[in-house]
Formats: sequence, C-alpha cells, structure tokens
Amino acid sequence: PLKFGDLITADGIVLKSEADWGVSELGDMKNAVGILDVATNLLYLAPTGSKSTAEAKGALRDFVGNRKVKEFYSDNAGELIKAAKAFGWIHPTSTPYRHESNARAERGVGKIKQGTRATLLGAGLPPKWWPYAGRHFCFSLNIAKLEGELNSTWASLHGGEEFKGLRIPFGALCHFRPVQPKREQLPEFAPRAVPGVFLGYHTIPGYRWKGDYLVADLEDFRSGRRIHVQRIKEVVEEE
Repeated sequence: PLKFGDLITADGIVLKSEADWGVSELGDMKNAVGILDVATNLLYLAPTGSKSTAEAKGALRDFVGNRKVKEFYSDNAGELIKAAKAFGWIHPTSTPYRHESNARAERGVGKIKQGTRATLLGAGLPPKWWPYAGRHFCFSLNIAKLEGELNSTWASLHGGEEFKGLRIPFGALCHFRPVQPKREQLPEFAPRAVPGVFLGYHTIPGYRWKGDYLVADLEDFRSGRRIHVQRIKEVVEEE
C-alpha cells in the first residue's frame, strides 16, 4: 500500500457489559469499530450504538469520505461485510477464529484501547467517557509529527498540510464561548466565555476538520446535572 485507500482494515469492538457502555450526545455507545489505513497509518475509532449495517457504513464513510478504496480487509463481522458490499469494495475477510489473519487491525484496536485508558486516567474522567477519549487519542496521534518523520499522519492524508488548530489535552480546563442558547442564559454582564472541559475535535466525513471543538460546561460536572457536549469554534486553553 502506497497511498490512502490502497488497503484499509477494520476490527469490531463488542462491549458485552452495560458497565462498559460509553456516553455520547447520540445515546449509549455499546460497540465501536477500530479502523486503520495501512499506507498512512491513520488510526480511527468510531463508537456505535449497535452492530447495524447503517452504523457500520456511517463509520467507514466518516473515515474515508469520497476517496477511493482499493481493498478493505476486516474480521467476519456481518455489518462490516454488508457495508463493504454496499460500497462496492473488494473485501477479503480474515479466517474465523484465527486472530493473526487480521493482525494489523487488531494491533490498531489494541493501541486504541491502551491509549484511551491512559487518556482517561490523565483526565480524571470515568471509563464511560471512552467514546470521546478514544477519538481524542486517535486524533492526537494522527496530528503528531513523531521523531524521524517528515510529516504527521494527518499531513500525509491532507496533501502535506499539518494540523492548524489548537492542540489541547483531553479533559483540560479551557474557556469557550457557548452556543447561542447557552449564551442567552448568561447574566447580562457576565463574561461571554465560560470555563469548560475539553473533550476533543469534531471531524466531518473524510476525516476532515473545519475548526470545531468539543467541550462541556464545567458547571455541568460540578452540579451533577446532565452534561451537554457543545460543538464550538472559539476556545482558549488555560495556562
């Protein structure tokens, strides 16, 4: 594989216990798909609420966008097989019960799990926040230019252009300008920026970023009320 899409691998993550389910604005995340592009090493986590074909297609489309995929390799999960067929991708599958036949994807999932645990530990947030922590870990890994590399994985995907946004740790204290309904609830002479908890980056299909960050009001955590994750463009990292 020489360029993005020459070979993409995927492996499903099934969470059998309700205690392992993750929180999301879309509801409980009961499963996930770990996706890897072999040529660029781009790593991606797609939390899902079910093992449906529709959610599998959405996860793969968010990763690939409208780019061409020459070959897609996965385990024998039915939803991934059906999604690949719907896209018209060449799709050899791994040998059932032979983990080494899908080793690349499984190593990617292992890296995601380890990185997500470390990210949650560093932020001091409970395991149920794994959908946000896992995506933040993958995004941070993809935009990092590691020692000895000419480009980051992100730049390899986006024509050599490095990530231009703020690089903020998961769970960091920040100040942000709330979405309009939240701003209308602020006292007239209160600061327009409020303290919040940084939860990551919002990407659009094709793993592109248009400047949107994910944050939650710090007061939501303090008060014990439902935590609403906001998608905003203006955020300032705390010193």
